[in-house]
Amino acid sequence: RVSDGYADRYDHEILNSNPLAGFTLVSTEQFKILIFTTSGQIIELGESVNALTIMRRYELGATDVILRNIAQATPETSNEFLAHLSNANLYLFNLSKSEQSTLRIPNCSSFEFFSDFLFVTTENNDLETYRVVDSPRSIQLIERRPLDRGSTLVSGVIRDHSLTLQAPRGNLETISPRPLSLSFIEGCCHARDFVLALKTCRWTRVDMSIVVDVMK
Repeated sequence: RVSDGYADRYDHEILNSNPLAGFTLVSTEQFKILIFTTSGQIIELGESVNALTIMRRYELGATDVILRNIAQATPETSNEFLAHLSNANLYLFNLSKSEQSTLRIPNCSSFEFFSDFLFVTTENNDLETYRVVDSPRSIQLIERRPLDRGSTLVSGVIRDHSLTLQAPRGNLETISPRPLSLSFIEGCCHARDFVLALKTCRWTRVDMSIVVDVMK
């Protein structure tokens, strides 16, 4: 309850007419909340004069869905988000624009997003690696590798160039996708941290000649 009378007023408008499918806190500084409804509508709530008001509405173009996961695709000023819904589709949407999602990846069971890479596990038990070319609206599939049946992404650590997967039986597995390792090594080279670059080559079994190639 944000302020007296506020919650009751907006519970009726948002939840009763649009059954809740999920929500996420976008910004703690400006206190913005995204609410997803089962009818495929996204409602942005923002703070205004000590109370929350509806800032924007967005039609995702999907119905009878539940929000599974969401990630901010670009800095907060862009209003771009990746949303994984229960229809096994991964959507990219921009709250500041009225058109429907420009990116839709089907058969998605989980995802992890970094600034340069998008990792997606599929219902076909594959891990797909996409390179972000200019923005999340422009991606390129660069690698596909098989996974244990039903494995999903739990988290990713960019500084360790690693992803953590969980199998249905509960086992956790940490892997280092080659594109992510190569990008990390190149970053180390450009930062002239050659010791870490060579150590990473050894850990990930990458030919150390990449250090020379990057610095040419």
